[in-house]
Amino acid sequence: KKDTDLLNPDLAREIVENDQKVLNSRTPQEFEEQIQIPDGVHTYLSTKFPLYNAEGTPYAICGIATDITARKQTEQALKELNETLEQRVADRTRDLLVYQENLRAMASELVVTEQRERRRLATELHDYLAQLLVVCRMKLTQATNEAKVPALKAKLEEIDTILSDSLTYTRTLIAELSPTILYELGLVP
Repeated sequence: KKDTDLLNPDLAREIVENDQKVLNSRTPQEFEEQIQIPDGVHTYLSTKFPLYNAEGTPYAICGIATDITARKQTEQALKELNETLEQRVADRTRDLLVYQENLRAMASELVVTEQRERRRLATELHDYLAQLLVVCRMKLTQATNEAKVPALKAKLEEIDTILSDSLTYTRTLIAELSPTILYELGLVP
């Protein structure tokens, strides 16, 4: 039987080609070669060198092979683990980006909701409380003009001052809650 009959034809072809490279180059070389044995395919690190006859012509190949199957399996397992980890990192990164985008959208919605609520409160203060304070001041001015007793007139004027301060404070709150310039001219001005 020929040596190549002992090996899987595809694996044997690679070994024969490697032997031929050593003969042609006339220099020692290292190869990773696979051989099918009963318990499966094994990988060997083979160092091959040519043997010379008396005339200096290479006539055979001599080699030393070390079984590196376990190392190759470990390398493959590490490669697969690395790919799995890279996929997990990519998945987590994608999830994080989605989470950040959702967080930005929620923050934006919160700002919009806050502005909407500020404007609603400012409108309530303006349309209801400020109007009531103005009406009270008008009625108080009318009562002050009709009052005949000086002490009563002084007390009514004092109440008018308090109502005026209340109205000024209410207008300040309205302006702080919802500056009209934002709605009239926009954010840039």
